[in-house]
Amino acid sequence: MQNISFQGNNSTPTINFDYDKGLVEISGRSIPENALKFYIPLIQWVSDYRENPKPKTTINFTIEYFNTSSSKSILQILKVLEQIYEDGYNIVLNWIYKDDDIMEIGEDYQMLIHLPFNMIKSE
Repeated sequence: MQNISFQGNNSTPTINFDYDKGLVEISGRSIPENALKFYIPLIQWVSDYRENPKPKTTINFTIEYFNTSSSKSILQILKVLEQIYEDGYNIVLNWIYKDDDIMEIGEDYQMLIHLPFNMIKSE
């Protein structure tokens, strides 16, 4: 399975999806012009990962800001990861935030997705 890794910019987040490490990382700002086009390969990767996940998967979301369309795509990724968790695999989700708005969005996701969230305040 191919890893996905690229550096973000002012409108797209940095992505590091590493199969061998069981690692899913999204960090930075996510306000792409076409969020669905940006996130479809990531959603597909996570769906493919579900077919043969590692015993432990670590998800690190360190989002500074994201728009509504990005939020919908992130929710889709989390739903697939929730299915992996429900299949009996160990999932660790680190929701790393700087401000209360992003913390509250993480709390909203917690109510929608049944995954163990670690809410981590960063400086």
